[in-house]
Amino acid sequence: MIIRICTEDVNPVETRRLLNRFFNCYTIHRGDGSWNGTEEPSITIDLAILEGGTPADRMLALATECAGEIKIQNHQEAVLLQVIDSINTLI
Repeated sequence: MIIRICTEDVNPVETRRLLNRFFNCYTIHRGDGSWNGTEEPSITIDLAILEGGTPADRMLALATECAGEIKIQNHQEAVLLQVIDSINTLI
């Protein structure tokens, strides 16, 4: 499983602080997005659920809490949280 948080990239230092508080591994992808017709810089945060790691239900609860805090911190109307079924293996 991959959990993905998509948000506006307006406060990168504080966003990383939040991510580091909740998770010890993540990947940030930077890009351009649009919300209600307004273009904005955006980030996508990927959290991979690995066998033997934190259970998926616990990771989803942490991601939901983290996304909510990012939403408040960035004064956003919404933050997208996605759950993607996948098999993740470290090689």
